[in-house]
Amino acid sequence: MTNYLLDTNIILRFTDSDSTEYNLISNAISQILVEGGQCFITAQVITELWVVATRPITVNGLGWTVEKTEQAVQMLINQFDLLEETPAIFPQWLSLVTSHKISGKLLIADKYQHKGLGTEFLRRLLQIARDENLSRVTADILTDNMAMQRISQKLGFRAERILGEPMVKMILDL
Repeated sequence: MTNYLLDTNIILRFTDSDSTEYNLISNAISQILVEGGQCFITAQVITELWVVATRPITVNGLGWTVEKTEQAVQMLINQFDLLEETPAIFPQWLSLVTSHKISGKLLIADKYQHKGLGTEFLRRLLQIARDENLSRVTADILTDNMAMQRISQKLGFRAERILGEPMVKMILDL
């Protein structure tokens, strides 16, 4: 039996029946299963699916509601084996994003802007990454979100811009 780890790009197209690659991906997964293979997903893949699915279409997302995205996640969990990083992470994450209706990005309410919350959030996130011995942290930031780009650069990130893209990729090698 051959094992396959389904990455985010595969899962995105598999859950989006409007995708031009939906039939191709669906048929490929079916063929793997018919031949006795096993497909796995991870919490990271589900997290990335959630971010893209709930992100507005105008910024390269699917524009799905939290409810539609939760249905897609539940379908994936029921169909594929979940390889968990630790037993408690994924269920806690799913509970938080569904109960608080988290949608695609970190957002700090207007009344709390310019109080250092974005900087503190990113500092703590980087500390967790270092504690977990990660080698790199990346973030996709809207091109018009200059404040978050400045905060990221202040904390050591470098920016990679792709002409015509609505996002700037910020990269920090740890």
